Amino acid sequence: MENMSRSLFLVSLALTTVACGTQQDNVDAKPQEWGTSVAAGQAEAEKLRNLTLQEEYKYGADFDAALKDPARAKETGLTIQTLENHPATAYVRNIGQRLAFSSSRDDITYTFQVVQDDSINAFATMGGYVYMHTGLLKAAENEAQVAGVMAHEIAHIARKHALQSMAHQAALGGWLKGVGGGLGSIMIGLTSAVLFQLPRSRGFEFEADDFGFQNMRASGYASEQMIYFFRNVLGKDEPNSGGRRDWLSTHPDTARRVEALRQKKTPADSNGYGLRSAEHKAIIQGL
Repeated sequence: MENMSRSLFLVSLALTTVACGTQQDNVDAKPQEWGTSVAAGQAEAEKLRNLTLQEEYKYGADFDAALKDPARAKETGLTIQTLENHPATAYVRNIGQRLAFSSSRDDITYTFQVVQDDSINAFATMGGYVYMHTGLLKAAENEAQVAGVMAHEIAHIARKHALQSMAHQAALGGWLKGVGGGLGSIMIGLTSAVLFQLPRSRGFEFEADDFGFQNMRASGYASEQMIYFFRNVLGKDEPNSGGRRDWLSTHPDTARRVEALRQKKTPADSNGYGLRSAEHKAIIQGL
């Protein structure tokens, strides 16, 4: 386990260096094994790009189990506790299934969970795993606003953004000693780095907004509420976000993304399902 932790630390260190643009390009500074190890990293990246659906499920389930195990906090970076016996859990699952039915990727079975955490956050991994924090549910004014965030996260899965990011980082950092243990040995650390440590791809965020907005329309939700939630809840404190670990801090460029969505809006987006605030508040009561 000590060797494993060291390998994951080296991976995270290399990925952070690359992401921040501080890695030197001096050929003399690169290890002698650069050529061979880059090939190994590229091979692992190719595996990530071409995972079967069953492999996606496996790695998604593995990471889900690791997130819920306090003994593995050093691997994942955090430990979560999910709600199982609260009306909000069924609520989130019902919203998710409605959106999944109209998703651009209908070959996958999604798993929607509520995380007991007051931060305004949500995230998604491979294999259809979507996590909604109780803080975000409480910040939303109605079901359509919850659906807007969930549609965004579903779009990340549909477009395989996490896997693409992981493949990119595996290729960049694959030359390090300690990464040669194979794809399975670094999957938890690599997933954690992409989701919780490295800056998100702005291109992926805009794409997830676009596909999520379309998904809301197709699902019958009042899609304009996605814009309202991004602007009124997520964007209001952006200049002072500092080191916050919430949806805003991990999903950059809120103002620009709101404007991009606003330009896509039509009058029809003001109407639709999910606008009853009283029903939403009754369901999330007690969170």
